[in-house]
Amino acid sequence: MGCRRSGPAGSSTGRRLLVHPPEVVGIGPLRQRVLDHVDDPCVVMVDDHVTHVYSQVGVHKERIEDADTARAIVERMAGARGLSG
Repeated sequence: MGCRRSGPAGSSTGRRLLVHPPEVVGIGPLRQRVLDHVDDPCVVMVDDHVTHVYSQVGVHKERIEDADTARAIVERMAGARGLSG
């Protein structure tokens, strides 16, 4: 299993693609393998059929359907992981 950089060149998020072996079948075993092999307190898994995300602050929840806004939220979460350490 290895990692390859993903995303546009010069991306500030440092995104990587985690490649799993073909014998890992099914979403449950795949997610467990990711959790077992990624040594990072922040792991974001996104299904390829995502149509929207929710932003929740306190009890207020807002459905975000705009793809650019959803992407920005995920990228900010990935960038914020360095702030907790």
